[in-house]
Amino acid sequence: MLGKPSTMNRRKPAAAACLLLGLGALAGCGGGGGGKPAPLLVALNLPSSSDASTTEYIRQGADLAVKEVNRSGGVHVAGGAQPLQLRVYDGASDPQRAAANTRSAIAAGAVGVVEDGVGAPLSAAASRAAGVPEIVIADGDAELPKGRPSVLRLGIANDAAATVLGGYIARRAASVAILHDDGEDGRAGARQLEQALATAQVRVTAGREVAAALPAVDAEVRGLLDGHPA
Repeated sequence: MLGKPSTMNRRKPAAAACLLLGLGALAGCGGGGGGKPAPLLVALNLPSSSDASTTEYIRQGADLAVKEVNRSGGVHVAGGAQPLQLRVYDGASDPQRAAANTRSAIAAGAVGVVEDGVGAPLSAAASRAAGVPEIVIADGDAELPKGRPSVLRLGIANDAAATVLGGYIARRAASVAILHDDGEDGRAGARQLEQALATAQVRVTAGREVAAALPAVDAEVRGLLDGHPA
């Protein structure tokens, strides 16, 4: 299945490692002259009220990264070392709200924003003007990075993943069914996979969309299997 219910758990270790690298890169963004080690703010712009699973795996990875950085003495900037501090903003999977969160975080002095990416196309101009990177973990939209130098995606894009997956499927099946969630990531992934499968000469016999909040997809999977897609 494409989308959050089945793919997010497998990304946790990689996300944590990427966050560690990403937050390390923020070291060059921090400023602050004085000798007092005031914390440098890193904003987590997450869909807390609408997507608990995505929020939790990004939050855990960010927390791990910040602890690693702070254990090693913090971020070294002009005037001494400063620890990192996380602040969570709830984007609620709403692009306008998420973009407003990014602008608020920048106004509060954030040196970087780690996010799911739904508001990045709207907030990119503000983050670019402020010199604050937006580190996108969960959004696989292939269009995300274009013309937005302040938006840094650490996850693989849907089109690239679909090409690899399409080639893998083509070696094992002549036809498949696609099950995806109703989130933007799930829908974009399904579109990209359909294109990749067509190129690989694999026939898509059925497609089904389910709610991202659905606790289990057993019945949907069984319904597709009963159609003998492969």
